[in-house]
Amino acid sequence: MEQATDKIKLSELDGLYGSIRKIRENVFKHVPISQLLGYNITNIVYYTLKQFNFRKPIPRGDVPAIEKACVTILTKTTYYIKGKIDPEFEREGPPYDPIQHYFKEILGFNKLPGRVFDELDALVRADLKEVMALIERYEAEPVIKTYLETGERRSQHEGKIRLDFYERCLAERDRIVKYLTSDLEYRALFKATEQSDRLSNSLMMFDGFRDRPYRWSQPYHLEYFDYKKINTCRHRLDEVVIRKIPALEKLYQIGKKTTFYSELQKLFPIPYLFEQIFNFYIPRNPKVAERLPVFKELRLLFKARRWYGFTALALTQVEGVFSDMTAIINPEKPLSSLSNKVLAVRPYYEYHERVFDYFEYILPRIRNRFLHSGSIGDWDFKIIAYDLIYDLHYILRVFLELKDNQVKLTNMLNGDLVDSISSLGAFNDLFEILKELRARQKSHPKNMELNELMMRWDDFEKNTLKDSGTLEYFADQVLTTLNELTTKFFETVYFNTGWTEKQIDLAGMKSKEVKEQLPEIKAVLTEYSWHFQEQVKQIMDMYAFLKAYKTYLPSFPATAAAKLNELIKQEKENEHTPKMHQIAPLFIANAK
Repeated sequence: MEQATDKIKLSELDGLYGSIRKIRENVFKHVPISQLLGYNITNIVYYTLKQFNFRKPIPRGDVPAIEKACVTILTKTTYYIKGKIDPEFEREGPPYDPIQHYFKEILGFNKLPGRVFDELDALVRADLKEVMALIERYEAEPVIKTYLETGERRSQHEGKIRLDFYERCLAERDRIVKYLTSDLEYRALFKATEQSDRLSNSLMMFDGFRDRPYRWSQPYHLEYFDYKKINTCRHRLDEVVIRKIPALEKLYQIGKKTTFYSELQKLFPIPYLFEQIFNFYIPRNPKVAERLPVFKELRLLFKARRWYGFTALALTQVEGVFSDMTAIINPEKPLSSLSNKVLAVRPYYEYHERVFDYFEYILPRIRNRFLHSGSIGDWDFKIIAYDLIYDLHYILRVFLELKDNQVKLTNMLNGDLVDSISSLGAFNDLFEILKELRARQKSHPKNMELNELMMRWDDFEKNTLKDSGTLEYFADQVLTTLNELTTKFFETVYFNTGWTEKQIDLAGMKSKEVKEQLPEIKAVLTEYSWHFQEQVKQIMDMYAFLKAYKTYLPSFPATAAAKLNELIKQEKENEHTPKMHQIAPLFIANAK
């Protein structure tokens, strides 16, 4: 904690919330956290009273003197009227209990911080003990022993699995230790001030994660850290109603796979999978369109119940689809194994941690054993065939959900792009996609799929978007509201900073003054960024559109473009543009 340089002046306290805020800021900034994380309310209060400019020091342990000091502060902040708490603030307990009232109303504590810390510390240390037990189990395995002794990372698939999961556990151990040593005290202090009865249900849902902010505290965490518990069926249940999933997962996990698929067919039948593959996923994905004859063959093999043949062909297609994904993500770096291809795709799929372990670690086992030995022991090839058709259906869906701009633009053009552009923010997102793809096209001029996609976009922009009325609509929106929004924002800032030491008059300041005074402006406004965030975002969306539309919409209607160009000139002349670009980062990340 920092040492106090300025005491809190009793003469400046009043009944406004600003006084309470200043007291808490001073206390939590300057009082050592070890003194705040106590078990005795009187002692905690004593340490915080040292931050006020009382004429005489308050002796430690002098309860009457501590009570008197608390009464002074409670009275000046209007919690106490005529020597007891104002009925408006009355809680359970006596009307005169100055130490307790100061602890709760002035400092904001609802629980003893020391006890909160002990509860959290016990939970976190129990988690750490479990992680360490799993690490010890891994370190007893031969492949890990060899790695620790020699640093050798064996190339065999089974060794890779163990090393990868071992390293996940080591990283989690380090996260927990860091939280224990650096952040737990502050979480306990904050939690001691929370009023759980005022937390919404949505906030309460995340309270446990704030107490233990690491993966081990989350549901199904062992699936991520223990390779023996990898979930091998959840991805096949994505289109099943949630309430039915636990029972189906249980069937699969205990080996009743025939029953599992019998029940799944009632909800999500095989003909439906093939229908989606042929009528939705393949037509919408030019990269996998060349696989259409293979998928037709797979359907014939499945209908004919030729499970060996289906398995042999389907295994190659699972890897093939991942190859198609990596060809888009990184066309210059071909990868040699299914595991490596899945690993390369992970950063581009939002839910990879939930399901990709099966594709990276389990499915290659099946592939390797079948392709190298022609056998998978006593496994049921019919069940494997059912597994694989659901796997293929799932990864075709994954392909269309990748966080890659080529995939995104393909999806947009395959859908109703005009209707999907519902805001200036959506337009700006589209501009960012186009910007990255043009750069990618320049780096990979022989990428035929990308070249064809950009030709599709150029045709759409020139012959569909131009005549849709959408461009004129958003141009009119910018023309009629930008100046009004900016002026209103400046007025709102001026009004809301009237009570502060520095009232901020953005309208009256020159952009040079804004730049020079930015640190002071930041000190006043940052705490209330949420209040202005939406206004600033609307304005900056308009500025981003004005900056980019000529580059990415060359067919923009000439009349509307002329009006926008005049607006751009006006916004620069009245200095709205430079001032907003200086102020915006205080409210929204990555403001441009």
